[in-house]
This record gives sequence, structure tokens and C-alpha cells, in this order.
Amino acid sequence: MALGLKPEYLKDMGCFNLYLIVCNYHPHCPQPELTLGARRHSDPHSLQFCCKTKSVAFKSFMKIHENQWIDVNPISGDLIVISNDKLKSVDHRVVANVHATARVAVACFFTGHAAEAQKPFGPIKELISEENPPVYREFLVGEYMSKCFSRELQSKSAGLEQFKL
Repeated sequence: MALGLKPEYLKDMGCFNLYLIVCNYHPHCPQPELTLGARRHSDPHSLQFCCKTKSVAFKSFMKIHENQWIDVNPISGDLIVISNDKLKSVDHRVVANVHATARVAVACFFTGHAAEAQKPFGPIKELISEENPPVYREFLVGEYMSKCFSRELQSKSAGLEQFKL
């Protein structure tokens, strides 16, 4: 509704046809320099909610700023929405847990179903105009997911970057 769309708009598009819950347990790592954690990535989902344990103050995520990885303090209840570059899922990575207390993160993803691989997605027509032109071209769900999950380990290209106009 904040985007000026009817409440069921994204549901009608099929953005919520698949729900995924991912739980990550990060035990204490006494030698973090010997592990990579999770590789650099941006999240390829329509909508994502993250929930973290009380150890929120522990720095576990990093993002790129001026070509350097910087620590990011997680925000409890953070929300990620893909919206024609108005709200972005930044490239980030998870680092090894150096703290004595284990870290738990739960992420809920709302996305299209793999069976919709041939369904085209693109900028929402109601959100683009001459003053706000589309940033991305239309693409097939399968094309997007294939590119997201086949990127090289050190790829600098975020999932959506490949479809910029």
C-alpha cells in the first residue's frame, strides 16, 4: 500500500506462491580467518523478513562501501523489498562467529515458484513513468534464478544488476 498499489497486487503477480524459511546456526568459530562464512551475494527474492536472536549486537554481516567490506550491525526485524532500485538488497556476506555465544538467524522468503520459470517479470507498470523510468528490463523468472545461483564465488554482479537497462 505504501507504493500506491492495491493490497493484493504482489500476491496476484505470484510473488508469494512459494514461502521459504531458512534457519542458520552459527556456532563460535575460534579461528575465523580460516573460514569464508557465506560468499558475497544479494538476496534474489520478492520479499524477505529476517529475525535474529538476542545476539543482534554481534557483527555478522558485511557490505561493500567504497570497495571495502565494512561491518553492519543487524537491525532486528529488518525487511528487504525489491522495488526498481528504490529499496535495494545490497551485496553482503556472513562472516564467521568470533563470539563465545552461538548465533541463530531465521529468514522467511516470499518468492515465485520454480514452476513459473517461463513467467516474465519486470518493472510494475503503475510504478514507472517518464519521471521514474524503469531501471531493469523484463526477464523470465527462470533466467533470473539461473543467473543468481550460477554466479562465480567472487562475482561482483548482484542478481538484478545483470538486467539493468
